[in-house]
Order: sequence, then C-alpha cells, then structure tokens
Amino acid sequence: GQPTILGAGVDSEDAFLGVLWYEPERFGDFELRVQWRSFSPFANGGIFMRAPEPSGNLFQAGGFYDTALEVQIDERGFDPDSGAAGSQSHKTGSLYSRLPANRSCTRATSPRDGRPGFWNEFRIRIQGSMIEVRLNDEVVCQGTHGASLATGVIGLQCHTEVVQYRNLRIKRL
Repeated sequence: GQPTILGAGVDSEDAFLGVLWYEPERFGDFELRVQWRSFSPFANGGIFMRAPEPSGNLFQAGGFYDTALEVQIDERGFDPDSGAAGSQSHKTGSLYSRLPANRSCTRATSPRDGRPGFWNEFRIRIQGSMIEVRLNDEVVCQGTHGASLATGVIGLQCHTEVVQYRNLRIKRL
C-alpha cells in the first residue's frame, strides 16, 4: 500500500513554528532513517533528537530549542541571527548552529502539480557524543554534537512552507 505522508508547515513563508514529537519513548544512541521532500526553496523543517518534551516557551534559555539537537532542512541556509542566507551551519544536513553541512546532496525541489516528486533520505547516527548525518547516502555532517541530554524525544519541525516526512525508522545502538 501507499505509505502515510505527514505534511508539515503550510504553503506560506510566514508559517508559525511547531513541533510534532513521539512521546512514548526517549532515545539516546540510535540510527534514524527518515525520508522527506519539500516543494519550495523557502521550505524549512528539521529532525529533533535528544530533545526535552516541548512545553511552554520553546525559545527560552535552557528550553526546547536551546537543548535539542536539530538536523536542518533549509536549502537556503538561512541564519536568523544575521538575516542572511548561505550559512553552512543552517543548511540542509547541518546540525543546526552546532556543526556545518560540508556539501549539498539534496534532490530537486518537488513539483506541486501532483507528480510524484523527489524524496530525500536522512540517515542520522548518534552514538555517545558523536553524530553522523548522511543525506542521500553521502556524509554531509559529522563530529561531536554537544547535546546536554543523554536521551530525549524524537521530533519533526514544522516551520515554513511544506516539508513532508515518511518512512521514519529507528534502531537503538
């Protein structure tokens, strides 16, 4: 049968941030595979790991965004602090604001006219203090992640435009 597709964000560059997370379990060392696609160069989303359960003001110091690891989806590499695009620390495959993406491996933006589109796959491996991010089978980011939590929730970010996710699979290490 056809896999379930979860669409995050809306068809707008001004969507409000949100987080969809898996509540029943916390994960520490694992390999996560997830397929995703976007429909605009302005699409922005991400995969959260070793994150606290989202609650209250997600942006407060020591809160969700400050604590969580996020593998970014943003072809522009938009840096909100400088207001400029092109930041390797904010580009697809980077560990947001922690480790840069060393290359671009994203398939083309998908069409909106009903054609199947182009699915990308992240394979994210976290073991101890190390992370490796593969995008479409190419290593795009690796190093020491600096997470403050040894375990946490897995989540999907809804930000701007539309990002769809499917086939999430996780294996504990």
